Amino acid sequence: MSRILFNCYDSHVHWQATGEHTERLTLKHLKSAEDLAQLAPQPHHYRGDWLTGWGWDQNQWTPPEFPTAAQLDRFFPDSPVAFTRADGHAMWINSEALRRIPVEQLVGFSRDGQGGRVVRDESGSPTGILIDNAMSMVRALIPPPPAALVRRWLKTGMQVFNSNGFTHIRDLSCDWTQWREARALEESGELTLAVEQYFDADPFEHFDRALEWADRARQENSRLLRVAGIKVYYDGALGSEGALLSHPYRSGEAGLRLMTPQQVREAATRAWQAGFDLAVHVIGDLAAHEVVSTAVDLWQQGLKGRLHLEHAELLRPETAELLKGRNVVCHIQPCHWLTDREWLQEKIGGLAKFAFPWALLQRYGIPFDFGSDSPIEPPHLRLTRASVDDSANAGVDKLAGDPFDYHQHPDRDWTPGTQTRLDGDQVSRVTFMGRDLIF
Repeated sequence: MSRILFNCYDSHVHWQATGEHTERLTLKHLKSAEDLAQLAPQPHHYRGDWLTGWGWDQNQWTPPEFPTAAQLDRFFPDSPVAFTRADGHAMWINSEALRRIPVEQLVGFSRDGQGGRVVRDESGSPTGILIDNAMSMVRALIPPPPAALVRRWLKTGMQVFNSNGFTHIRDLSCDWTQWREARALEESGELTLAVEQYFDADPFEHFDRALEWADRARQENSRLLRVAGIKVYYDGALGSEGALLSHPYRSGEAGLRLMTPQQVREAATRAWQAGFDLAVHVIGDLAAHEVVSTAVDLWQQGLKGRLHLEHAELLRPETAELLKGRNVVCHIQPCHWLTDREWLQEKIGGLAKFAFPWALLQRYGIPFDFGSDSPIEPPHLRLTRASVDDSANAGVDKLAGDPFDYHQHPDRDWTPGTQTRLDGDQVSRVTFMGRDLIF
């Protein structure tokens, strides 16, 4: 069966990282730390003398335990190593990387201090795992990519999205270098994406800078790049046990607040008063409820502005009740079901019944869109349908209607003459503003 999607939309992506992913040292195949022996790093996997990589997931290992710096040291004893977990919310580093972090910073991150965690052994020594905001200590040490490389990654990412049928994306990770390079692509006529752009305030201490960038970018006359708002992180991810839950994980942890409710209040107030949307990363049910409660209080005081809940993977009915009739959009990535289903019940117990709440949102009339979280998951439409169908078979409340309806951008007038043809779930033709794209 064929159908047409108008302005085919991935509502949550990381555009630059999607292009970078094609050149990264990939760690998804690792089944244990011993598999590091199979890695063959190339010069382009280094930033300065830092070896970087992405994709390891200890939940797929036996036993499913965080690895250590000592395990990395066996294979990479000299250069600093920073390997990011598959969800982007934990980092595995070696002893050389640990030595480069100022001691006072390592001490400053207590168990839940500053919205991050330095995992420590029984003696109190860092094991080599940094979670959420603690990763910022290493990121500050790794040289940023040059502008020419950023442009190449944006072009590659654009081709990834287009080849999978997407003509519209909502990008949550922009900085000023990316904005300038994206504008250059548009001005040269190379841009074949319509982009809703959010500037990244991670960690929250970068909010002022992100707001300034967004304001500067908004003043430029761009047709395909819409400056939409600011993105902040309230909690972490389920896989690394940083998502903030109302009940502890089976391990005994309860997750992390990467910012305080008062900081959410400040971010929303300043973004909304400046005319921007606020996008908040919330995965845990408690994180969602605290952010929504803060926003409701601001709305009741008369402040106007739109809130976006990013991921919205665990929502309790009482949270959805607060959202009814509010200026809010939820963004869900169905493809995460296929990744999380194997350990979801074991990791979070009874809270799993609140996971992937698209049916709940439909019942309450709360708008939502579907995305992929690319490159965390590949931007494939067929994964959306497979996830929705498989989750229903596993007992998740079934989505009413066609899941692809939530992959169409609501502004049909943004890019006239833009559509994606599907034969079954397979992309057969992509037309962007009257131009057929050839891959």
